[in-house]
Amino acid sequence: GLIFASLMWVISSSGSMMLLTVYGGYLCILRAQRYMQRQKQLEAQNESAASETIKD
Repeated sequence: GLIFASLMWVISSSGSMMLLTVYGGYLCILRAQRYMQRQKQLEAQNESAASETIKD
């Protein structure tokens, strides 16, 4: 929708490659942050599960 239309405008405008690079880098950063958050959550879950088994 709106994002796609803005992307098409960016591609057709001057300096499109730079803007696309910045946009791609922004997406990569967002994905990396989400991935790190998931990893932290998984580690926390594993630690809590391990501590529970140790209690037994």
